[in-house]
Amino acid sequence: MALGAPNNAQNGTHSVDLDSNGQAPSYIEQTFATTAGLQYLFTASFSSEGNGGPAVTAVSINGNLIGTATVGSGIGEAGASWTDLVWTTKSFLFIATSSTSTLRLQDATSTTQFYNPLIDNVSVDLAVPEPSTLALSGLSLISWFAFRRKTAK
Repeated sequence: MALGAPNNAQNGTHSVDLDSNGQAPSYIEQTFATTAGLQYLFTASFSSEGNGGPAVTAVSINGNLIGTATVGSGIGEAGASWTDLVWTTKSFLFIATSSTSTLRLQDATSTTQFYNPLIDNVSVDLAVPEPSTLALSGLSLISWFAFRRKTAK
């Protein structure tokens, strides 16, 4: 694993480069506080070094795969350079199962390829329900109160 080359980050000046160099897959992980039963949203920006080949990053929580990001870099295009990396933002939902969760980002690119995943802008936030889910929940509550009121008379 290495710090990405200067000025190639999606945001700021550096990114994380999961550089396995054809060896055992490299990874980065962090444990953070969560609340069991709540849904969280993982979001990050992904790219690839090399000549535009696809790099694969496996995203897991507590050892359980929640998604993969397969992206190329865009560097293989004529006249492109490290400052022209193409970044793709991916998001994955998960439900916490305890008071802490461990996020792991691991190079899952074939060991015969040298397209290392680049990662930037990692965040984990509580998932916000979609408006339609909130509306349906509100309608259910109103119906329940109306039913209780009617049966109480």
